[in-house]
Amino acid sequence: DLKLPKLEDALSAPVKRPVEQSLADGFSTLYRQTQAQMIGPNDPRFSDVVLELSDANIHAHSAILRARSPFFAAFFGDDVWTRDRLGKSDDSKDVRGRSKQQLMSIDMKHRSHRDMTFAMRFIYEGAGEDMFEVLPFANTADDVLEFLFSVLDIAEELLLERLTQVCATIILRFLTTTNTCALLSSVAPYPTRAARQLLRSIHSFLARNLETFLESRMLDDLPHHLIRGLASYIRECQAEKMPVT
Repeated sequence: DLKLPKLEDALSAPVKRPVEQSLADGFSTLYRQTQAQMIGPNDPRFSDVVLELSDANIHAHSAILRARSPFFAAFFGDDVWTRDRLGKSDDSKDVRGRSKQQLMSIDMKHRSHRDMTFAMRFIYEGAGEDMFEVLPFANTADDVLEFLFSVLDIAEELLLERLTQVCATIILRFLTTTNTCALLSSVAPYPTRAARQLLRSIHSFLARNLETFLESRMLDDLPHHLIRGLASYIRECQAEKMPVT
């Protein structure tokens, strides 16, 4: 008995109907139950990884982290790295002969529990823009942007390009002439393709409003490498529109 009620309902229906998707809900339940310590050590769903954050810990499953994050996949594939992070276990064994209390500890104390929770929701549930719809801790647009860049920074570290794209999409909704230069400075260091696309979108906004930025002298304090990047983007656009023959 695989306990697949959605599939069972679809197969038992008198007429043919598609199977209702439930994978995301299942992983969401697994994540919540893991954090609430509702899954015992004898359960095969028991977590085998603990992420040590600056203000709390998050329990997780190495198989899921490995499958969803190239960052974790690379490290879990290193036997020495994995062995050095395995905690001490007691002598009790489960029905499969596995140590009950053996956990792999990963030091991520440079991250907060609040920010990492959103990244974990993406990893486990595949959550997208909807998880950012309600942010009770953010009172202003600046608060939202600061938080989004914190999550984007995690996405860049864990190589979660799709999460970077989600953060970038929401960041662009808050793009104004007053915060463009600050956002440009914040995005510039990130190397991934999704971050580069966000940078191009900011360059596009700057180019379309260049007269305003020049008249107000808002570009005066930008570092030279950012000015060169903007100039390169504008030359590229000009070459596409009016190529030299």
